[in-house]
Amino acid sequence: EPVSSETTATLFPNPVSDLLYVRTREKIESVELYTSTGMLVYACQECLVMNLSHLPTGCYHVRIKFKTGITSIHRLIVKV
Repeated sequence: EPVSSETTATLFPNPVSDLLYVRTREKIESVELYTSTGMLVYACQECLVMNLSHLPTGCYHVRIKFKTGITSIHRLIVKV
């Protein structure tokens, strides 16, 4: 699957403590959140708002897969 070098989505706020919002013009297929060690800790389908208040403080990677087949990867800081 192709990985986008261009930003096709914006995540805010970053750092986040509870609700994370995704702003994009593309249709989202799935969103996955991974720890820095690669462990999947959150996943949802077609979501634009995620409640991450249960996650510990740290740095995460967000993988957004779009219905176009493009994947976008973002760094996210969770701050409790």
